[in-house]
Amino acid sequence: MKTMNLISPLYKALRGIVFLAVLLSAFQVQPAQSVRAQDGEEDLKVCLLPGTAQLEQAEVQALKSALRRADKEVDFNGATCFAPIELRDEGKWKFVTLAGLKKMPGSAWTVSDDAVWSDNSIIHLADSGVDASIAGTKAFSKALAAVPESILPAESKAIIDPLSADKPAPMAGEVYRFPFELGYQVYYGTKGGGVHVGEFSTVLGGSSMAVDLMSDGDTSINHAPNRLLAAAPGTVVKKCSDTSKNSTYLIIDNGSTKFLYAHVRSTTAPPLWAVISAWGIQIGELVPGTFSDGFCGYASQTANFFHVHFEFLNRPTLTLSDWTLDTTAETWQRGAEVWHSGEWKQVGGTVTGCSQVSYTGVILYENANCNVETAGLSKSFSAATNWTDIVADPIHEKTSSIYVSTGWSVKVFEKAIADGGGSWRCVTEDLPDLSTSYYTNGDTARKMDNDISSVQVYNDGNCGSGATSIWSAKYFNGHDHWLDTSNFNNQMCEETIN
Repeated sequence: MKTMNLISPLYKALRGIVFLAVLLSAFQVQPAQSVRAQDGEEDLKVCLLPGTAQLEQAEVQALKSALRRADKEVDFNGATCFAPIELRDEGKWKFVTLAGLKKMPGSAWTVSDDAVWSDNSIIHLADSGVDASIAGTKAFSKALAAVPESILPAESKAIIDPLSADKPAPMAGEVYRFPFELGYQVYYGTKGGGVHVGEFSTVLGGSSMAVDLMSDGDTSINHAPNRLLAAAPGTVVKKCSDTSKNSTYLIIDNGSTKFLYAHVRSTTAPPLWAVISAWGIQIGELVPGTFSDGFCGYASQTANFFHVHFEFLNRPTLTLSDWTLDTTAETWQRGAEVWHSGEWKQVGGTVTGCSQVSYTGVILYENANCNVETAGLSKSFSAATNWTDIVADPIHEKTSSIYVSTGWSVKVFEKAIADGGGSWRCVTEDLPDLSTSYYTNGDTARKMDNDISSVQVYNDGNCGSGATSIWSAKYFNGHDHWLDTSNFNNQMCEETIN
């Protein structure tokens, strides 16, 4: 028993030495893990999905490696599968926008519905091989700084780099403009009744909201043409293009404010990281009609209509040109005028009021600006007329503005038919304020305001000029001429009276 007691501690000590040796040897047989730690690589399991941008195999492998390394510097929000959704190729430099998903999708996916992360990558084709880096890493900042300024100016680099400390200072009293041409009408609201929850909050980098602004491009009735304009200057910091569907969204960021524009025709959009130097610069055309794609957006609309999905980070109000949006009430306001979802309104430019009228023909109004600001009497003509008295109408000698739809015209006269018409003018477009308008025939110093007694309406744009017709005449005693009562253009056909 004593011998056994003496051997037992020695046995335990020897067993401990052997265990320690085995443990040390276990640490020594993992050289691969040591190298990865030295290279900064992590165990993130990365899948790179087919996206909208095509990359070479070496570039794909470089991106995968960069994503693994970036995992300890960048919050991917749980994303493990990534897809390239935009590519700008500058030879040895390639700039890529990536979208990240939490898992391998089982079917078609879109950035708006499925992405939990999105940012950029730089691929550098150096002499030593292909290298890649991910936005939010020191490696990306270093690579971005090395991009020649002939490709990308320094001020844009500061906006693009999430780690940059040289962000542009917020612009004092910063103002924005409508993304359509000013002076035209735009239709507000195609989804959700007006303001709706942003669909690209992951891409914008925060809780967002959006409005849909639409047109059919019919400039003959003052609807905005298909030209998308920048609401503010900045840099195209992120982008998604599906050339198979010709659909793009892009974000323009100036360091203090960023706006997302979706449903842009891919072939007309500026490239990734392009500099948009000023408000109002055209940044593309919009895709008309209904379309869908697996990545960058979709729309359901009438064939000739197009709209911009205009998205921004949550805010109580947003002023674009002369309209201010109340995001809670979901209405725009300009002075006392309110713009509700489902309505056409003119944006910017000289607001005449008459441009907001939708009618085929001619209308006489009691007040300036076609009664838009102040309600009043009106007299409408939906068809061409002979020379017609309005002396028995309440609008007689009370007309202060005239609406004329495209392709129509009207001759207005100072006097009634029985009095020979007196001074007159052919009106071929809206006259919003007759207090500043004069007759062009007869007494040309005479203002037309509250002075019109008879009219002749034409469904052409030149008061029937050059037309011929069978006509009946009326002789005006003391005026020494006969008058065509069907076509006032013949009023100067005279016959000498002896």
